[in-house]
Amino acid sequence: MISAKKARAIITTLEDSMARNPVADLVEAGLFQTLVEDIAAEEDQYSYKSRLTREVNARTGAESNNPLVKGARATTKFMVMAHDTTLYKMLNKATIYSDFTSRVVLHKYNTTKQDSPMSKQESLSYVRQAFVNYDVPTHKGLQYLNDTGLLWFTKYYLRIQVVIAQLLRDNPARALALMGLDEVVDVSTIFDSFFANSSPVKTGAGAAELINVLDEPVTIQGAAALLSLGR
Repeated sequence: MISAKKARAIITTLEDSMARNPVADLVEAGLFQTLVEDIAAEEDQYSYKSRLTREVNARTGAESNNPLVKGARATTKFMVMAHDTTLYKMLNKATIYSDFTSRVVLHKYNTTKQDSPMSKQESLSYVRQAFVNYDVPTHKGLQYLNDTGLLWFTKYYLRIQVVIAQLLRDNPARALALMGLDEVVDVSTIFDSFFANSSPVKTGAGAAELINVLDEPVTIQGAAALLSLGR
């Protein structure tokens, strides 16, 4: 057991290390977000997948020690990339970290560029506006339509317009060059979501869309690719 004096010294050292961390300012400003898309990291007990999972558990025995049952359940979870699988957690964290890393790079560029560098507060405000903030909730009616699959990704579409407008305002030449490149080369750019290029209404059929997405998980696509190579 360590003494109180030594414990205070350790705490002081850790606090100093955290304060000197290059990303401390962004974390303090709330720019490390845990939500990247309209998909919550936690399970929704009322989602279609959760109902399906409960039904499967009820029929196969969630606590069963039968190796065949346990193996079938684990395989199914892996194939559909359920939220409690290692692959899903790894990809979820990778997406979150890559989003935060982009913010860190932009903040560093803003504060260290030779031509009119920004102050720390100016840069943090700029970075906050330059990325879609998914943590801020939408209207409950709009969120319900997204949750049921009747409307798709409205949070991204509506909020990316601010980012695009800011890009056009601050870097009009680069923005126009990017738009021109998109016309010449078939590449995806931020302007694919510009209101002038796409409709804000992207409707779906809710749970009826399930049959159309059965082959979308990366695990299933990978298995299909391996099968095609073996032919």
